[in-house]
Amino acid sequence: MLQHYSPYKVAENFNVLASLSPNRIDLGIGRAPGGLPHSTQALQQNSQPTKSLTDKLIELKQYLNDTLPEDHPLYGLKAYPRPQKAADMFLLGASASSAELAASLNLPYVFAQFINGDQKVLEEAISVYNQHVSSHARSLVVALSVIVADTVEEAKALASSTKIFKVYLQNGKSATLGSKEKAEEFGQQSKESFQIEEKEANVIYGTKETIRQKLQALKQSFSIDEFIILTALQDFEQKKRSYTLLKEAFSEGDAQKTNQTLAAY
Repeated sequence: MLQHYSPYKVAENFNVLASLSPNRIDLGIGRAPGGLPHSTQALQQNSQPTKSLTDKLIELKQYLNDTLPEDHPLYGLKAYPRPQKAADMFLLGASASSAELAASLNLPYVFAQFINGDQKVLEEAISVYNQHVSSHARSLVVALSVIVADTVEEAKALASSTKIFKVYLQNGKSATLGSKEKAEEFGQQSKESFQIEEKEANVIYGTKETIRQKLQALKQSFSIDEFIILTALQDFEQKKRSYTLLKEAFSEGDAQKTNQTLAAY
Protein backbone atom coordinates (compact mmCIF):
# COMPACT_ATOMS: atom_id res chain seq x y z
CA MET A 1 0.00 0.00 0.00
CA LEU A 2 2.52 2.54 -1.28
CA GLN A 3 0.33 5.60 -0.69
CA HIS A 4 0.89 5.17 3.07
CA TYR A 5 4.70 5.06 2.91
CA SER A 6 7.80 6.75 1.60
CA PRO A 7 9.19 5.02 -1.53
CA TYR A 8 12.62 5.26 0.08
CA LYS A 9 11.46 3.39 3.19
CA VAL A 10 9.85 0.67 1.06
CA ALA A 11 12.99 0.34 -1.08
CA GLU A 12 15.23 -0.08 1.97
CA ASN A 13 12.91 -2.65 3.56
CA PHE A 14 12.74 -4.75 0.42
CA ASN A 15 16.48 -4.42 -0.20
CA VAL A 16 16.99 -6.01 3.23
CA LEU A 17 14.65 -8.87 2.29
CA ALA A 18 16.27 -9.30 -1.13
CA SER A 19 19.70 -9.44 0.51
CA LEU A 20 18.57 -12.11 2.98
CA SER A 21 16.72 -14.20 0.35
CA PRO A 22 18.18 -13.53 -3.11
CA ASN A 23 15.85 -14.10 -6.09
CA ARG A 24 12.93 -14.98 -3.81
CA ILE A 25 11.33 -11.61 -3.03
CA ASP A 26 8.43 -10.05 -4.96
CA LEU A 27 7.31 -6.49 -4.25
CA GLY A 28 3.61 -6.12 -5.00
CA ILE A 29 2.18 -2.60 -5.02
CA GLY A 30 -1.52 -2.16 -4.27
CA ARG A 31 -3.40 0.89 -5.53
CA ALA A 32 -6.17 0.72 -2.93
CA PRO A 33 -5.60 2.02 0.61
CA GLY A 34 -6.31 -1.44 2.04
CA GLY A 35 -7.90 -2.32 5.35
CA LEU A 36 -10.79 -0.49 6.99
CA PRO A 37 -11.22 3.32 7.04
CA HIS A 38 -9.89 3.64 10.60
CA SER A 39 -6.64 1.84 9.73
CA THR A 40 -6.24 4.09 6.68
CA GLN A 41 -6.70 7.17 8.89
CA ALA A 42 -4.18 5.83 11.40
CA LEU A 43 -1.57 5.20 8.70
CA GLN A 44 -2.03 8.69 7.25
CA GLN A 45 -2.16 10.49 10.59
CA ASN A 46 -0.11 13.71 10.59
CA SER A 47 1.10 12.95 7.07
CA GLN A 48 1.81 15.79 4.67
CA PRO A 49 0.25 15.95 1.20
CA THR A 50 1.83 13.14 -0.78
CA LYS A 51 2.85 12.63 -4.36
CA SER A 52 0.62 10.79 -6.78
CA LEU A 53 0.83 7.01 -6.83
CA THR A 54 2.40 7.18 -10.29
CA ASP A 55 5.18 9.47 -9.04
CA LYS A 56 5.75 7.20 -6.04
CA LEU A 57 5.97 4.13 -8.27
CA ILE A 58 8.54 5.83 -10.48
CA GLU A 59 10.59 6.90 -7.47
CA LEU A 60 10.42 3.45 -5.86
CA LYS A 61 11.61 1.85 -9.08
CA GLN A 62 14.51 4.32 -9.20
CA TYR A 63 15.55 3.61 -5.61
CA LEU A 64 15.41 -0.15 -6.18
CA ASN A 65 17.51 0.06 -9.34
CA ASP A 66 19.76 2.90 -8.12
CA THR A 67 18.74 5.11 -11.05
CA LEU A 68 17.66 8.31 -9.31
CA PRO A 69 18.05 11.06 -11.98
CA GLU A 70 20.42 13.99 -11.54
CA ASP A 71 17.56 16.49 -11.46
CA HIS A 72 15.97 14.73 -8.47
CA PRO A 73 16.31 16.82 -5.27
CA LEU A 74 17.73 13.76 -3.47
CA TYR A 75 20.12 12.71 -6.25
CA GLY A 76 22.95 10.62 -4.84
CA LEU A 77 20.81 9.03 -2.13
CA LYS A 78 20.94 5.24 -2.18
CA ALA A 79 18.63 2.69 -0.58
CA TYR A 80 20.81 0.34 1.47
CA PRO A 81 21.71 -2.46 1.63
CA ARG A 82 22.34 -3.04 -2.09
CA PRO A 83 21.31 -6.64 -2.93
CA GLN A 84 22.82 -8.51 -5.86
CA LYS A 85 19.34 -8.44 -7.41
CA ALA A 86 16.56 -6.09 -6.40
CA ALA A 87 13.11 -7.44 -5.56
CA ASP A 88 10.87 -7.90 -8.58
CA MET A 89 8.23 -5.17 -8.61
CA PHE A 90 4.59 -5.84 -9.56
CA LEU A 91 1.55 -3.58 -9.78
CA LEU A 92 -1.66 -5.11 -8.47
CA GLY A 93 -5.10 -4.14 -9.73
CA ALA A 94 -8.51 -5.19 -10.98
CA SER A 95 -9.30 -2.73 -13.75
CA ALA A 96 -8.16 -1.47 -17.13
CA SER A 97 -6.79 1.71 -15.52
CA SER A 98 -4.42 -0.25 -13.27
CA ALA A 99 -3.32 -2.33 -16.27
CA GLU A 100 -2.57 0.84 -18.24
CA LEU A 101 -0.55 2.27 -15.35
CA ALA A 102 1.51 -0.93 -15.06
CA ALA A 103 2.13 -0.93 -18.81
CA SER A 104 3.14 2.75 -18.87
CA LEU A 105 5.87 2.00 -16.33
CA ASN A 106 6.82 -1.34 -17.93
CA LEU A 107 5.95 -3.20 -14.73
CA PRO A 108 4.66 -6.76 -14.36
CA TYR A 109 0.90 -6.70 -13.76
CA VAL A 110 -1.24 -8.81 -11.42
CA PHE A 111 -5.00 -8.84 -12.11
CA ALA A 112 -7.08 -9.70 -9.02
CA GLN A 113 -9.76 -11.85 -10.63
CA PHE A 114 -10.83 -13.15 -7.23
CA ILE A 115 -11.96 -9.58 -6.42
CA ASN A 116 -13.31 -8.56 -9.82
CA GLY A 117 -14.69 -11.69 -11.46
CA ASP A 118 -16.16 -9.85 -14.46
CA GLN A 119 -14.73 -11.65 -17.51
CA LYS A 120 -15.12 -8.54 -19.68
CA VAL A 121 -13.06 -6.46 -17.25
CA LEU A 122 -10.34 -9.13 -17.23
CA GLU A 123 -10.27 -9.18 -21.03
CA GLU A 124 -10.18 -5.38 -21.24
CA ALA A 125 -7.40 -5.09 -18.65
CA ILE A 126 -5.24 -7.67 -20.42
CA SER A 127 -5.88 -6.05 -23.80
CA VAL A 128 -4.89 -2.61 -22.49
CA TYR A 129 -1.78 -4.03 -20.81
CA ASN A 130 -0.69 -5.84 -23.98
CA GLN A 131 -1.21 -2.73 -26.10
CA HIS A 132 0.94 -0.44 -23.98
CA VAL A 133 3.64 -2.54 -22.32
CA SER A 134 7.01 -3.14 -23.97
CA SER A 135 7.40 -6.72 -25.15
CA HIS A 136 10.60 -7.23 -23.12
CA ALA A 137 8.87 -6.09 -19.91
CA ARG A 138 5.56 -7.94 -20.29
CA SER A 139 4.73 -10.20 -17.36
CA LEU A 140 1.10 -11.04 -16.66
CA VAL A 141 -0.13 -12.71 -13.48
CA VAL A 142 -3.77 -13.51 -12.68
CA ALA A 143 -4.89 -14.11 -9.10
CA LEU A 144 -7.76 -16.61 -9.00
CA SER A 145 -10.10 -18.13 -6.46
CA VAL A 146 -9.86 -21.90 -6.99
CA ILE A 147 -11.40 -24.87 -5.17
CA VAL A 148 -10.39 -28.45 -5.99
CA ALA A 149 -12.18 -31.50 -4.58
CA ASP A 150 -12.37 -35.23 -5.27
CA THR A 151 -15.66 -34.84 -7.17
CA VAL A 152 -17.24 -32.04 -9.17
CA GLU A 153 -20.30 -32.15 -6.90
CA GLU A 154 -18.21 -31.61 -3.77
CA ALA A 155 -16.23 -28.81 -5.41
CA LYS A 156 -19.44 -27.10 -6.54
CA ALA A 157 -20.92 -27.31 -3.04
CA LEU A 158 -17.79 -25.80 -1.51
CA ALA A 159 -17.70 -23.04 -4.13
CA SER A 160 -21.35 -22.13 -3.57
CA SER A 161 -20.63 -21.55 0.12
CA THR A 162 -18.00 -18.92 -0.73
CA LYS A 163 -19.45 -15.42 -0.61
CA ILE A 164 -18.16 -11.90 -1.09
CA PHE A 165 -19.76 -8.70 0.17
CA LYS A 166 -19.71 -5.50 -1.84
CA VAL A 167 -20.06 -2.26 0.13
CA TYR A 168 -21.36 0.75 -1.78
CA LEU A 169 -20.82 4.12 -0.09
CA GLN A 170 -22.91 7.21 -0.73
CA ASN A 171 -19.86 9.06 -2.10
CA GLY A 172 -19.62 6.54 -4.93
CA LYS A 173 -16.72 4.51 -3.56
CA SER A 174 -17.00 0.77 -3.04
CA ALA A 175 -15.06 -2.06 -1.44
CA THR A 176 -15.16 -5.85 -1.56
CA LEU A 177 -14.93 -7.77 1.73
CA GLY A 178 -14.91 -11.46 2.61
CA SER A 179 -17.55 -11.38 5.35
CA LYS A 180 -20.74 -9.51 6.15
CA GLU A 181 -19.29 -8.45 9.51
CA LYS A 182 -16.26 -6.83 7.85
CA ALA A 183 -18.50 -5.20 5.25
CA GLU A 184 -20.71 -3.67 7.95
CA GLU A 185 -17.65 -2.53 9.90
CA PHE A 186 -16.23 -0.91 6.76
CA GLY A 187 -19.48 0.93 6.11
CA GLN A 188 -19.82 2.13 9.71
CA GLN A 189 -16.22 3.36 9.89
CA SER A 190 -16.64 5.30 6.65
CA LYS A 191 -19.30 7.48 8.34
CA GLU A 192 -21.22 7.44 5.05
CA SER A 193 -24.58 5.98 4.17
CA PHE A 194 -23.92 2.56 2.69
CA GLN A 195 -25.49 -0.52 1.16
CA ILE A 196 -24.18 -4.09 1.20
CA GLU A 197 -24.68 -6.57 -1.61
CA GLU A 198 -24.01 -10.25 -0.98
CA LYS A 199 -22.70 -12.11 -4.03
CA GLU A 200 -21.39 -15.55 -4.82
CA ALA A 201 -17.65 -15.39 -5.24
CA ASN A 202 -16.30 -16.04 -8.72
CA VAL A 203 -14.65 -19.40 -8.08
CA ILE A 204 -13.08 -21.81 -10.53
CA TYR A 205 -13.95 -25.24 -9.14
CA GLY A 206 -13.67 -28.88 -10.13
CA THR A 207 -11.58 -32.02 -9.79
CA LYS A 208 -7.84 -31.93 -10.28
CA GLU A 209 -8.29 -33.09 -13.89
CA THR A 210 -10.84 -30.41 -14.81
CA ILE A 211 -9.02 -27.66 -12.91
CA ARG A 212 -5.82 -28.41 -14.80
CA GLN A 213 -7.72 -28.14 -18.09
CA LYS A 214 -9.42 -24.88 -17.08
CA LEU A 215 -6.20 -23.21 -15.96
CA GLN A 216 -4.31 -24.33 -19.04
CA ALA A 217 -7.10 -23.00 -21.28
CA LEU A 218 -7.07 -19.67 -19.45
CA LYS A 219 -3.28 -19.47 -19.72
CA GLN A 220 -3.34 -20.10 -23.45
CA SER A 221 -6.24 -17.71 -24.12
CA PHE A 222 -4.54 -14.72 -22.50
CA SER A 223 -0.83 -15.68 -22.55
CA ILE A 224 -0.75 -15.64 -18.75
CA ASP A 225 2.72 -16.12 -17.29
CA GLU A 226 1.74 -17.10 -13.76
CA PHE A 227 -1.26 -17.77 -11.53
CA ILE A 228 -1.72 -16.87 -7.89
CA ILE A 229 -4.23 -19.23 -6.29
CA LEU A 230 -6.50 -18.31 -3.39
CA THR A 231 -8.70 -20.93 -1.73
CA ALA A 232 -11.02 -19.08 0.64
CA LEU A 233 -12.44 -21.99 2.63
CA GLN A 234 -13.07 -21.67 6.36
CA ASP A 235 -12.35 -25.34 7.12
CA PHE A 236 -8.58 -25.85 7.25
CA GLU A 237 -8.64 -29.51 6.22
CA GLN A 238 -10.82 -28.75 3.18
CA LYS A 239 -8.49 -25.93 2.21
CA LYS A 240 -5.43 -28.16 2.66
CA ARG A 241 -7.06 -30.91 0.59
CA SER A 242 -7.82 -28.44 -2.20
CA TYR A 243 -4.19 -27.28 -2.37
CA THR A 244 -2.96 -30.88 -2.25
CA LEU A 245 -5.16 -31.86 -5.20
CA LEU A 246 -4.07 -28.77 -7.10
CA LYS A 247 -0.42 -29.72 -6.61
CA GLU A 248 -1.16 -33.29 -7.72
CA ALA A 249 -2.97 -32.05 -10.82
CA PHE A 250 0.10 -30.32 -12.16
CA SER A 251 2.66 -32.78 -10.78
CA GLU A 252 0.87 -35.67 -12.52
CA GLY A 253 0.47 -33.64 -15.68
CA ASP A 254 4.18 -32.82 -15.77
CA ALA A 255 5.01 -36.49 -15.18
CA GLN A 256 2.77 -37.58 -18.05
CA LYS A 257 4.36 -34.98 -20.32
CA THR A 258 7.84 -36.23 -19.36
CA ASN A 259 6.85 -39.85 -20.01
CA GLN A 260 5.44 -38.93 -23.42
CA THR A 261 8.65 -37.09 -24.27
CA LEU A 262 10.79 -40.04 -23.20
CA ALA A 263 8.56 -42.44 -25.15
CA ALA A 264 9.01 -40.35 -28.27
CA TYR A 265 12.73 -40.98 -28.10
